[in-house]
Amino acid sequence: MKSRRIWIVTLIACAALGLATLIGTSPSFEKCEHERKNHQSYSALHEESPLLVKAIVRLKLHASCARQTASENDGAIAGLSGIAVAMFTLALWISTRALWVETKRLAEGAEAQSTDLKRSIEIAQAHANAASAALGLGRAWMCDSRFNIEIAGKGPGGVVPVKDRVVFSVLWKNEGRSPATNANVMAEIVAVPFNCANAPAFQANWDNEAGNRTIGPNGTAISRQMEITGNDFIDFTSQKISICLYSKIVYRDVFEPNLPRHTEICCLVSLSGIRFIPGRMSPEPEFNIMAVGSQNTIV
Repeated sequence: MKSRRIWIVTLIACAALGLATLIGTSPSFEKCEHERKNHQSYSALHEESPLLVKAIVRLKLHASCARQTASENDGAIAGLSGIAVAMFTLALWISTRALWVETKRLAEGAEAQSTDLKRSIEIAQAHANAASAALGLGRAWMCDSRFNIEIAGKGPGGVVPVKDRVVFSVLWKNEGRSPATNANVMAEIVAVPFNCANAPAFQANWDNEAGNRTIGPNGTAISRQMEITGNDFIDFTSQKISICLYSKIVYRDVFEPNLPRHTEICCLVSLSGIRFIPGRMSPEPEFNIMAVGSQNTIV
């Protein structure tokens, strides 16, 4: 593409140079210069004048004689100009056609790549479906279903509501086709700087958790409730800290009862703002929940 542009510019320059040469070497141009250079208006050419002045005067003389020569030979110049325009049009057509051919080639290549990509996606999806069917076999799959987060609390005697704590829990659901047996759920929370992306490493602590539950298909299990109060409550609602929430469920399924299974989730909970709901007296909090760290696995 760049070489074609250079070729077109060179062609135009050669045409302009040829036209200037034709005018400059014509007998009428030479005769005009010979007759006019002794006129008073061009006397600077014969006097001791600065070089710049002489150059300007000579350019004026050339321009004047070029106009006269052009008017006397307008037919020939018009013919030469027509030839130059034809050559330029030819060069432009060649360049445009080459561009069209290149664009067509690129479009055909892009269409072929798109077809190959679609085929690859279809094959990958088929493999994924086959793998899912082969691995599933109707086994139990415990997945995190919902994060329960509530700003709650009561005043003395439970008369005047006072929001003075945030309560957290995680709801787990069996998305599989068979029961999950010997299920046990744990959960912990840790306060971290606001929107901190570095999650602490959690160690599963089962001391306070109830275990050995059986959870049928579409059944649920909820973790223990955890809460923050006091200064942590003030800092959380002032967007000074976030809460790193970790929960893990271990279980077995009836197809491979000797193989332990687990799912764990680690996420960062931050107060993002409040929203007003028509018909309600007080605004509702909105939370930003984002998975963080490496403790987000399912086996």
